[in-house]
Amino acid sequence: MSRGIRRDYYRKNYKNPFFSKKRKLRTINYFASSFSKLFNKFLIILMLAVIGSGFYTIFYSDYFKIKNIEINGNQNIKTGDIQKIAESQFKDSRFLIFKQGNIFFFNKDSLQKKITAKYILDKLIVSKKVPHTLKIELQEKTFFVVWVSRGRLYLLDLNGIVLSEASQELAKSLGIKMEYSKESEKEEKYTNIESKNANIDANITNINANKEPLEEVWGPQLGIEEVKNLPIIYDESNKEVVLKEKMASQELIIFIIELAEKLPLIDIEIVSFRVFGPQDIQVKAVTKEGWEIYFLSTLNLDEQIKRLISILEKEIQEKRNNLEYVDLRFGSQVYYKEK
Repeated sequence: MSRGIRRDYYRKNYKNPFFSKKRKLRTINYFASSFSKLFNKFLIILMLAVIGSGFYTIFYSDYFKIKNIEINGNQNIKTGDIQKIAESQFKDSRFLIFKQGNIFFFNKDSLQKKITAKYILDKLIVSKKVPHTLKIELQEKTFFVVWVSRGRLYLLDLNGIVLSEASQELAKSLGIKMEYSKESEKEEKYTNIESKNANIDANITNINANKEPLEEVWGPQLGIEEVKNLPIIYDESNKEVVLKEKMASQELIIFIIELAEKLPLIDIEIVSFRVFGPQDIQVKAVTKEGWEIYFLSTLNLDEQIKRLISILEKEIQEKRNNLEYVDLRFGSQVYYKEK
């Protein structure tokens, strides 16, 4: 019987194949986890960098800074005046820390209030065009008459609203010389210098003992070309004029405009109109020949003109050169006076 081989169970190295695989898996998982953490940190840093860069670009860089101001629709209002109002707002803060020079933080409503506080407009639209353009579209109210009171010229719309104060230079260009004395307010004298040349060299005087002339004329300024054909109305009551408020009724303004259009058709050239107060219904038309015509704005204008033509042709005729006035205020009864 053969002797069996002795086995040394203590020195034998037994290995389980499954143990090696688990160790490898743990190593792989460790490296994968480390890479994932590093990648996530990188993504976070990258995201913060992108957000920070975007924040700086949007809020503080020059890219979104307003560089262009487009102004459309203005005719008499100077583009530079509107631009100055808009630019003055760039330095104002919004939400405490952001300047309004940035297109995103510019306050459109605030600009609209500033513009409408100075000018009376039919339409005003303020819009922003990214990245750096501000658009202002406006439509001005139309001037219809020149109103003269207390030695100053004003421009009124069809509703009798005072839109602007005209400059003394414009008065000079129109050939209007005005004198106003506060001390003798009930005896004011207005003299209209008649001239074929609109550029007549006339001295403009404004005598006002208690009130200094305005340093800056309010509202849009018109040139002689825009105003020379407008009716000129003198308020003989010298009522104080308040800008942007109603000075005369729409009916009175329309009546005078129609007079200015129709009287030249019958060869009567009008120099100016005079009213005895903003709410009065009597209108005095001063002709270039030196005589006057008294109208009543509540009576039919065409009927009054027919009666004027009739008395000029039938009764006055050659005496027109010596005429002082024709009074049409009493319906069918027409009166006239010679000098």
